[in-house]
Amino acid sequence: MEAGDFGGAERAFRKVVDIDPTYGLGFAKLSQVLLEQERTLEALEAISAAAEHGGDPFFVAAIRGDVYAEMERHSEAAEAYDDALKIDPEDHWALHQAAVEHGHAGHALRANELFEAALKHDRDGCHQTLIDFGDHLRRSGRIGDAVRLYRKAVAAVPGDPEWKQTLKEAERELLAAPN
Repeated sequence: MEAGDFGGAERAFRKVVDIDPTYGLGFAKLSQVLLEQERTLEALEAISAAAEHGGDPFFVAAIRGDVYAEMERHSEAAEAYDDALKIDPEDHWALHQAAVEHGHAGHALRANELFEAALKHDRDGCHQTLIDFGDHLRRSGRIGDAVRLYRKAVAAVPGDPEWKQTLKEAERELLAAPN
């Protein structure tokens, strides 16, 4: 799977769960590789099997969130990520993903809280969190706050042309704002 051979990874994980149909992690990994192949319904079935067979609860909840997010079932994705956060409330990636999905589900205040927590617990410098939080604030009409986040992201990764373009567009939007 790490090498990008999703067909080979799928065959391997299917063999694993054929050998031991009670191995929850095998089903979770199968779900992950099916999701990489955009086979969301099969991925949802596999992650459900992982949950039934005692797969790691954090991993199962997080992958379930990934599957629902890919299916654009944002409320269910947000709930799944929240389940993961009950297990590890400081996991940056789960906080980030939960924030994105709560934002898409229309839970703006919850998304704000989660983005703030994701930034607080970002130990690896995930600049995408700055961009995604900025996008969320921009959609909420908080363009000035969004521009501040975009500036931080561009300062952290000055070679990213997409982020520079996003910043330029947001700055133009801010200049055109009535107040």
